[in-house]
Amino acid sequence: MQRAPVLQLKIARKLCYSFSVALTLVLLSFCLMACGLASDCGATVLDSACQPSSRPTTASSPTPTVPSTAAPTTTPTFMPSPTLTRGVAPSQAPTPTPILELTDQQVVTNTINHYVVLVVVDGAVRKAYNLLSVDLQASEPYNDFIQNANYILKKGCWTTRAIHVSQRNSLTWDVGVELTQVSCVDTTPIAYYDWRFQVQKQYGLFVITSLGLYPTGSQNQ
Repeated sequence: MQRAPVLQLKIARKLCYSFSVALTLVLLSFCLMACGLASDCGATVLDSACQPSSRPTTASSPTPTVPSTAAPTTTPTFMPSPTLTRGVAPSQAPTPTPILELTDQQVVTNTINHYVVLVVVDGAVRKAYNLLSVDLQASEPYNDFIQNANYILKKGCWTTRAIHVSQRNSLTWDVGVELTQVSCVDTTPIAYYDWRFQVQKQYGLFVITSLGLYPTGSQNQ
């Protein structure tokens, strides 16, 4: 009768031991399964983070940004108004003097006036000779020219009174210069003359083609 309780006690111990081993194995299995799931999850997460996606991703091309250029704003410029001082006129830019073209009659008159000044005032007979036409110079050499009173007048004192210009045709002009021979002491008139010139336009220049000295009277008349 005593061996039965002992046997039951041993059986109970074995059952307890088996149960403990089984429980330990179950817990160990759960732990291993949990660790396996955790490692698979970590690997999956790591693979999804590190490995490129199997589907290629097309990067959207950047949209070019055009810088907006603001139209320049024109700022009106106000010029300062001139300050007016009482009694003083505002300054003005000088007006250019127009160049006036001389008429043929004016050129003819200037040519004869120049000849008279060269002979009567300056005594520059060589320059006066250069105002003669080529044909007149050919017919009156310079050595004869300086001895001819018709060209260089008589020695003495002379004054001019008036000059008359008339046009003969489109190229020829007649000029008369009223001369008075006076005393070199008191300018008393001695004789009166008419110095007659013929001027012609040749090759664009006005030249003297003939001239002569004609007496018109004296103081005694």
